[in-house]
Amino acid sequence: MEMNKELNFIISKKYIEKRTEKSKYFTEEFFKKCGIKKYRYLLEDYNFIEFNDATYCRKGENKNPEEDYYIDGLWLKDKNVESKLNFLMELDEYYQETGEYEKLGRPDYYLTDNLVPFSGLCDYIFIDKTTSKIWTAIQDEDLSNMMETIYNWELIADNFDEFIDKLYYIPDEDTKERISEEQVRNLIDVLSKKEK
Repeated sequence: MEMNKELNFIISKKYIEKRTEKSKYFTEEFFKKCGIKKYRYLLEDYNFIEFNDATYCRKGENKNPEEDYYIDGLWLKDKNVESKLNFLMELDEYYQETGEYEKLGRPDYYLTDNLVPFSGLCDYIFIDKTTSKIWTAIQDEDLSNMMETIYNWELIADNFDEFIDKLYYIPDEDTKERISEEQVRNLIDVLSKKEK
């Protein structure tokens, strides 16, 4: 499988934070269970990776920013993961109280036990530890009562590597000009090395 060629433009070089200690959540066991290989280093080596504005994850085969998921970055620090696990725990408790889990035949704390969050500024994004699938919980428009807010669960990708491969970036005009200048400088460097 080929690496995402746009990843260098997607990641904001100014706003990344390398790990200084190992994650409690993104462990060897986790990587094996979820089959993450190609982009493992993103989860393993960083606490935070901000994406440039206008970064999206394709829903279908073609890029469509009007319909695709806006993705702001990867929030991987243990405390960020834990805050989103608290959100899942609250949802689990709400579903238990309303009898939703009983109707579905799900065990208590189903979401908390099976999902690991890795993004969540706009919408929440999770890896399912049992299937490796990437899910998002998109909030309904009415935010007056968070617990009664409807969350629409949508499948984004079959695994984390596919999720990263589906990311794309739409640069604004200033960025396009900067990228073009950078590409010209790189080409000049390559050509000058060939002449030597």
